[in-house]
Amino acid sequence: MSLHALGVLGAVSFFFVMSLSKHPFWGVLGYIFLYYNSPSPDINWWAYSLPQLRWSFLAAAIILISLFLHNKDVNGFRVTEMPNLRWFIALAILMAFILPFAVNKQAAPSKLYDFVRYLIVFVFLVKSVPDMRRFDLLIWLIFLCCLNLSWEAYIHPEYRQHGRLEGIGTPDSTDANMFASVLVACVPFLVREVLFENWKRKVLVACISVFVLNAIVLCGSRGSLIALTFVGAVLILMENDRKARKKLTIVMALAVMLFVSLLDPVFIERLVSTKEGEDATGAGRTKIWGYGLVMSQQHPFGVGSDGFKYLSPQYMPESLLTGGVRSPHNTYLKVLVEQGWLGLFLFLAAWVHTLLLLHRIRCKIKRFSYEASSELTSILQYSLSVEAAIVGVLVCSIFVDRLYFELSYILAGMAVFLYLHGSKLLVENEQLAGVTS
Repeated sequence: MSLHALGVLGAVSFFFVMSLSKHPFWGVLGYIFLYYNSPSPDINWWAYSLPQLRWSFLAAAIILISLFLHNKDVNGFRVTEMPNLRWFIALAILMAFILPFAVNKQAAPSKLYDFVRYLIVFVFLVKSVPDMRRFDLLIWLIFLCCLNLSWEAYIHPEYRQHGRLEGIGTPDSTDANMFASVLVACVPFLVREVLFENWKRKVLVACISVFVLNAIVLCGSRGSLIALTFVGAVLILMENDRKARKKLTIVMALAVMLFVSLLDPVFIERLVSTKEGEDATGAGRTKIWGYGLVMSQQHPFGVGSDGFKYLSPQYMPESLLTGGVRSPHNTYLKVLVEQGWLGLFLFLAAWVHTLLLLHRIRCKIKRFSYEASSELTSILQYSLSVEAAIVGVLVCSIFVDRLYFELSYILAGMAVFLYLHGSKLLVENEQLAGVTS
């Protein structure tokens, strides 16, 4: 067994034991760790020596058992208190309703299973994070996992095919464009650390940032570059504190300089030029989108999960197909074709509601008439980072298929936790202030 496999097995065992003996939060960490470090030989070279188990299912089962064992220790947030969840559940119900009519009978049930699994983990995360100190630990786990993947991309040239990273990433993100979206979601949290934490954490995060930005460059994804631009805009425009905004502007300027210094000739060529006859958006995306719109017009109620790829040979010329099929390369078009106009409405409503929750909790904290506690201040900062990360993923979703992207639903769970925990703290602090006065 390789040292890498041994390390993964040791970390997972630690998280599982801690979850069963201490708190379900550790099980959530274990699940997220497995997401970034999938013990599948099809994804990671080091996984051949590990038992071929349904690791994610095992992690979810551990969390569920721990929730029963430590029921009194969880935060007590009910499913009915999670406002944006109802939209995601409605979308899952719609998927189930379309299932008997799905054109791709083989793939549709497994995709529905994946989507429901994401929502279960969403609920587990919201219920299992007890406070902001543990939330901070969750973010640092993501930092370390992204650093690990970025380091692998740096030291293993075999992942670079035609100048881009391929075959590295999370189970749902192993091509260059999709892997870039995983790393883009990490960037706003790195920026927060540089802005607000002590110098030791700043130095450590600066080192992590170099490898993460380098991995984004190696992905050669123009969509991720656009997403990073939107991430920076959200962080600057949505920050109301003038001092923090000035610091943020300086940090973003330094990040841009670092990113530019890491650019390689392959990525620069992709940015400034296209081959003769190639679609300027890359991979013929605009042509694919045109055929997809025709597909949606003929199937307004949806064709079921993975139906776009299944029907693509019937709508597109062979020159656009890869291996006889084609993906939509656009999440919103994918939802429109596969779940219809109602599905697209539910999908967009879920994310708009998620972003509104983050806005609401920031407004509540800013209107708080007493001095905010350290936890409330942390929620204020993290809510902006989560918002920017979600916006980054949503922008990436214009160029890649991100409907079945587990990290996006983890971010949605983070948003709900920050909203519910922040609202709870505000009530407690107001009561405490009223008593002391």
